[in-house]
Amino acid sequence: MSIPESAQRARTRYAAALYRSALLRDPHPARAGRAVITAFGAITWDNVLLDDQLEARLVANFPPLPRFQQRPSQSPVNLPATFCALSPSTRLALGLRIVRGMATPLIAQALWLALPEAQTLLIEGGRAMSGATDTLGGACRSCWSGRLDDPNAGRSHMLTCSTCRVAIPRWEQAERTLSEHLGRALGSLSLPPAIDEALTASLDPSTHTGHTLLWHRPAVLQSVLVLCTLLTLLLLFWPWRTDKLSATASAALPPAAIVAAARNTYAAVPQVSGFLHRRWAITLGQPQLNFQADEWVDPAHPERHRMQLVADRRVAEWEVGDGQDHLLYMSNLVPYFCGASPIGVQSHTNERNSWTMGPTQQAAIRTVRWHHGPWATGLHYLDLAATADTLRSLGIAGSGSAATLTLSAEGRAISGTLLLRFDPVSHALREVRELQHNNGQTEERVPWQLRSTETLDEQTVAPHDLLTSYPDDNQPPLVERTSPIIDDGCPLTGSEQTQSLPRLLMMPNLGPLIGLSALPTGLNQALVVGPPDPAAPNGFNQQFRLEINNLHVVYIGSAKRLVLVPEAPPIAGDHLVAAGPWRVHFFPPEVPTVLTAVLQPAAIGNEQFHNGSSRGNYVRVLAEGWTRDELLAVLATARPLRVDDWANAPDRFYATASLPAAVQAHLLTLFAASRITPGQSHHLVVVETTRQAPFFAGLADPYHTPAALWPAERRQESWIAYGKGGREARALRLTSDMMGHVVAAQWHDEQTWRSYDAASTTVIAQPYRAGAQRVGDAVLPLAAAWQWQWHTLDDGSAVAEQLQPLEALPGNAGLASSEVVYLDNWTNDLATDSALGRAFFDRQGHLRGRETLAILKAATSGTENHLGVTATTPVTSTVMINRAVIEQDEWLPSIPASTFEWTLPPGTKEASADNLLTFYPYFNDPPVKVRNITDAAATMPFTVWDWGPTWTPLEEAPALSGILQQPPHTGQSPPVMRGTIGSAVSLGVAIDAHYVLDNRSVDLLQGPASLLRQLLQQTAPAWISAEQRVVMINTQPRTVWLMRGTTQKSGINIYYNRWIVFEMDGTLFFLRADVQDADLDKIVQHLDGLRQVVPQRQP
Repeated sequence: MSIPESAQRARTRYAAALYRSALLRDPHPARAGRAVITAFGAITWDNVLLDDQLEARLVANFPPLPRFQQRPSQSPVNLPATFCALSPSTRLALGLRIVRGMATPLIAQALWLALPEAQTLLIEGGRAMSGATDTLGGACRSCWSGRLDDPNAGRSHMLTCSTCRVAIPRWEQAERTLSEHLGRALGSLSLPPAIDEALTASLDPSTHTGHTLLWHRPAVLQSVLVLCTLLTLLLLFWPWRTDKLSATASAALPPAAIVAAARNTYAAVPQVSGFLHRRWAITLGQPQLNFQADEWVDPAHPERHRMQLVADRRVAEWEVGDGQDHLLYMSNLVPYFCGASPIGVQSHTNERNSWTMGPTQQAAIRTVRWHHGPWATGLHYLDLAATADTLRSLGIAGSGSAATLTLSAEGRAISGTLLLRFDPVSHALREVRELQHNNGQTEERVPWQLRSTETLDEQTVAPHDLLTSYPDDNQPPLVERTSPIIDDGCPLTGSEQTQSLPRLLMMPNLGPLIGLSALPTGLNQALVVGPPDPAAPNGFNQQFRLEINNLHVVYIGSAKRLVLVPEAPPIAGDHLVAAGPWRVHFFPPEVPTVLTAVLQPAAIGNEQFHNGSSRGNYVRVLAEGWTRDELLAVLATARPLRVDDWANAPDRFYATASLPAAVQAHLLTLFAASRITPGQSHHLVVVETTRQAPFFAGLADPYHTPAALWPAERRQESWIAYGKGGREARALRLTSDMMGHVVAAQWHDEQTWRSYDAASTTVIAQPYRAGAQRVGDAVLPLAAAWQWQWHTLDDGSAVAEQLQPLEALPGNAGLASSEVVYLDNWTNDLATDSALGRAFFDRQGHLRGRETLAILKAATSGTENHLGVTATTPVTSTVMINRAVIEQDEWLPSIPASTFEWTLPPGTKEASADNLLTFYPYFNDPPVKVRNITDAAATMPFTVWDWGPTWTPLEEAPALSGILQQPPHTGQSPPVMRGTIGSAVSLGVAIDAHYVLDNRSVDLLQGPASLLRQLLQQTAPAWISAEQRVVMINTQPRTVWLMRGTTQKSGINIYYNRWIVFEMDGTLFFLRADVQDADLDKIVQHLDGLRQVVPQRQP
C-alpha cells in the first residue's frame, strides 16, 4: 500500500475518535463508519498540515444525515436517555467539547455554524442535561458563553445575578456527569476492523481500479480551475463599455495613489443634496460575524448622524449625534475591540449612553467611529493594499454609476489575493474580496461591500426619525453619563474609571504594571483603567480591591489602540515570536482589525512573588489598527512602568483628578532628586525608631521572639550598585541594633539572592531575578495620598504633612502566627484613629526624614476634613509612632566589590527547600483535615498525644471536631526553619487538633519540641502577660506557661484569648483556648490526662 504519510498519521490519530464522535451524532455503526470514510476522503492529503484544526475539518466533512432514520436495534454505545433526546448536532457538539476538549470556535467550524450559534447549542444542550427549563437573558447568556472557554469569565456578572450563581454550578456538574457517562460508553470503543480496512483502502491510491479520466487528474483539474478563474476575472473586468470620464480620471493615477486617496477620504461624507443613507455588508472573523452596517448623515452637517450595526436582527452597535447638544451610543462589541472591562468597573454595555456634547465633538466622534471596530474593516484592507508587495490595476468595468475600478494586491501580509473595487471618480472603496486557493479550489470571501446608496429629503427623514431612532422596539435603558468621553474609539470607558499612575506605582505590593516608556507613532495618550481610586476624595467601592489584575493600561490614538492587561494565564507551546525581552504568543484573529496575544517574559522575574501567582509575569495584549510587525516593534519596548515615566511627561497619562499645581511641582522636584543614576552606586543610612507593643520587652516566657532580636531603634544601611537601564546589579542591605549587631540582612549579585535572619540564625539562597525598578522611599508616602500640605521654610527646605487615618494593626489575638514586625508602629492601646504624617526635604528635594504621630487631642474649630480634624489646626498632643532620620544619602561613581560582601555569623544554618514553599504557600497543597487522631498519628513522624477517655470534674469533655495536618515534605531532615508558629502545620512538623469545650474552641498544636520552639521564637507574642507554673503531668513536675491576651468584643460576642505552652517527653504543646480564666485553670488541671496515641496502622 502507498497511503500518503499525512493521511496515515491522521488515520492513526483521529480515525477512532472520529468514529466515536460519529456515533454520538448517529448511533448506527455502519452509517458512522461511512461518515468516517467520507470525512477522510474529502481531504486531499498531499499537502495537509496536521494542526489543531484538522479534527474539526474532518468532522465538518461528515455527510448529511439521512432524512428518515431507523435507529439500530442494538447500539454499540449505552448513552443516557436525556442525552439521546437531544438533537444530533447538539449531541455531536457536546461530545466534541466534553470528550475531545475542543474549543468553541473549532466546534463552530466543525458544525458549519457561526460562533454565537455554536455557543447557544452548547449552552442549551448542557442546560437540558441539568434539567433547566427557563430562558436565559442577554447578560446571562453572555456570561455563559464566556465561560465555555474561560472558567473565570463572567465573575462580575455572577456577583450580581443570583440565577446564574445557582444555575451555572448545576450546568457544570451536569457536564462533569455527562463526561463520566461518555467516558464509560466510548472510552474503550475502537474503530471496527471492517471499517478500518475500508478506510485504509479508500486512502490508498493504488487500490483505485480503472483508468483515471483526464478530467479527474488533480494536475489537470487544478490547471482548469486556475484557467477558469482567470477567464472569469477577464470577463468581469475587461473594459467592454466604460465611461470616458472615469477611464480618463483613473488612468492618470497609479494604483498606490488610488489606495492613498481612498484611505484619506475613508471617513469623508460624499457631498449630495439632502441626507445620505448608505448600507454595507461587513463579514468578520472565523467563524463569521455578519453585520449589516447603516449610516444616515447630513453631508452639510456630519455631526447630525446615525450609525448602526445589526447582526442576526440584533443591534450590536448604535450611535446618534443630534447635531446640537447630545450624543448617544450603545455597544455590545466592547470585548472584541476594546477589551473586557476590569473587575469592579462598570462596562455600560447594552445601555444607551447619553452625553451632553457640542456639534464639533459629535462630528469628530463620527470620524473616529470610522477608524475603530467593524467600521474600520475597509480601512484595514486598504492598509494591507498600501503595503502589499504587488499592487496592480485590473481596469474599469461597467458604466455610469455602476462603473468600478478594480485593483489586485498580493504580499507577505496578505493570505491569497485581495481584489479591491473603487469608485473610478472619487476612489471611494466599494468592495473587498479575498481569493484563496485551497486544495486546488478557489475560495472567495467578501468582508466589506457597499450594498446601496440613497439620498433622502427632509420630508422623508423627519417623520420616521431616521437620524435618531433606535432600530428595535425593545430599547436598552438610557443612562446619562456626566463624565466626559476620554477614549473616542471606545467611549464607554469614562473618566471616573481611570487611575492616577503615580499613586498606583507607589502602592505597596501592587506588583509591576507593564506599559510603554514612550508613546509610539499613532498613539497620543495613555490611561490606566480600573476600579475607582482608593485615594480619591470620594472613596471607592470596597467590594473590588484595587489590585494588579483589576487594572488595564490603555494607549489610544485616532486609528490605533493598545490594551495591556496584567496577569494573563501562561501559554504552553513553542509558537512564540521574540520581541525584545518578551516572547509573544499570537492568537488566531477573531476579527481582522484586532490582534490578540500574550506576552511572556524570556526570564521569569521576582515579580511573580509580588502578585502571589506566576500569572503576574504574563500580559494579555489587545491591539487594534496595527500590523503584526508594527506591534512587535512596540511590544519590544514594554517594561514595568516607573514613576519617572510619569514625571518626564505628566500630561501623557490621563487621570480623573489632576494633582494641584503646587503639589505636582513639589513631586516633580522629589522625583528628580530620587532618580536612579545607572552605572553608579547609592549609599544610604537611616536610623528608624518605632513604637513597639509596651508588653513586648517585659514578657518572661521563652516562647516568642526575644526583644533584643527586634529592638525599637534600628539602623538600616544599604549599598546598591545600578547597572545598565537602572537595574540593581549588586546590593547589600543590613538592619542592626544601635550596638551594631545585625538582626537582618539581604544581599545579591547578578546570580544569587540571599537573606539572613538573626531570630532563626538562618540564611536562604535562591536564584536572583531583577525585579521591577521602584522609586525610593522619598516619594512613597507622597505620591500615594491626596491631601499633603506643603510648607517651604526660610532656608529653602520643605515639610509635607497630612492628616490621615491611623493604620490599625491586627488585634492581639491575630498575632499568634504573625511575624515580629507586626509589633512595630504599635497603636492598639491608643484611643485614637487619627495621625499626622510628616516628611522633611532639603532644598534640592532629597528626603531627610519622616515621622508618623498619633493625635491624642486636637482642636476642632473650623472646617473639618473626613477625619474630623482641620489640616491647618495646630496639634496639641501627639505620640510618636514611627520616625526615620536619614544620616547619609550619597551617590558614588564606584565602590570596591568587597563592599557587597558580608560574612555570616558563626552557626548560621541554610533554610531547607521545604521552607521556601512555606514562604510562598500558593505553591503548596493545603493542609489535610481529618477527624480520627489515630489516622493523623499514623502519617506523622513524631509522637501524637490526646486526652484520655475520662474528663472530670468538668461537665463536658472536649470534643474533637477536626485535625489539620500536612504530611512532611521530602528534603532536609530535620528541616532548618524560618517562619512563625503559624507555618508549623504547612511545614509538616505539627498537627493542629481542634476541640470544642462548652461551645468554646480549644486548639492543641503539637509537634517536636526543638522544631516548634524555633518557630515560636520567631513569632510575635500575641499575649500581654505570661505566668509560669509547675504542674504534675504523667507523674513528673512540668513547667507550664499560661499566657493571657486581651478580651475582645464583637457585637454580643466576647472572645477570650488564652494560651498554655509546655513541653513533655520531646513534644511541645501550644494550646490556644477561647475560655475564661476559671476554665483555663481546669484545662491545666487535666493536662495530666494526655496520653500517647497508638497509630492506626493500615493492614
